[in-house]
Amino acid sequence: MAIRVTWRCTKPNLGLREAMARMAEEIAYEGEYSEVEILSTTKTTSGGKKVAPHFKVRLLGRSNGYDVAHSHLIKVEHRDGNRNPWRFQMTGRPSNYDYDTTSKE
Repeated sequence: MAIRVTWRCTKPNLGLREAMARMAEEIAYEGEYSEVEILSTTKTTSGGKKVAPHFKVRLLGRSNGYDVAHSHLIKVEHRDGNRNPWRFQMTGRPSNYDYDTTSKE
């Protein structure tokens, strides 16, 4: 089943955009949803407090003939070649940074 990904916020640069779409699509597939809306770009603060890097999505689908919608928060981390986690940093990344190794937490 093809999952439709819709952006409700401004799209980030190429690598990050692809990684976010891939992670959102994986979450939707695992939960058997037919559509996912990406609601925000990656954030490192919430309510004025520093938090783990994350972005928000809305998962949409049908269950027993009813439309269902769930909000979900996807935390982002980067793993090096040895699979050690590195917290995603919003600053200091060049625009051509390769996000292919980012994964959902």
